[in-house]
Amino acid sequence: MITLFFKISMFISSYSPLYLFILILNWSQVSKNPLLQKYVLAGIIILLTWSMLTVLVVLSNKGNENIDLEGASLKSDEIISYIVTYVVPLITIDINDFRIVLVNILLFIVIGVGYIHQNLIYLNPSMLIFKYRIYEKGSWIALSNMSLDEMKNNKYKLLSKELIPNVYIVRKKDN
Repeated sequence: MITLFFKISMFISSYSPLYLFILILNWSQVSKNPLLQKYVLAGIIILLTWSMLTVLVVLSNKGNENIDLEGASLKSDEIISYIVTYVVPLITIDINDFRIVLVNILLFIVIGVGYIHQNLIYLNPSMLIFKYRIYEKGSWIALSNMSLDEMKNNKYKLLSKELIPNVYIVRKKDN
């Protein structure tokens, strides 16, 4: 599963809430121009479909490796910082101004390059919708819909699936 395409897909899915926010904020402008409406809606539908499929593929990964998460801690500060990157495009995007759209696209590309090269696929607000949290143990990161108490009830020995090196998905239904 460790491919550049997978990492790009995770990056695109990490911004899926933003696509809807941009559409809502700019709907009055989009709805006035049938050509713009056609392309913006098509783009949003493609991005949202791609995002949903990516998240569903990740969430469907059945755990087949044991992982010991004793001593793991909840890591919530990074996801909040990542969500803050939504603020810049939200307050600056004007889809009628090509320069602003271009700058925002370039900003997404820069963030995407960092996201991919730093293996930050676990920073994905879309996973929050499915009640997944980020846990850290040493150099390991686990995305899980289990609480620390639920992990403790399993003696921290959990079935997981490695998404990329040192990043795992731990599903409640596998444990």
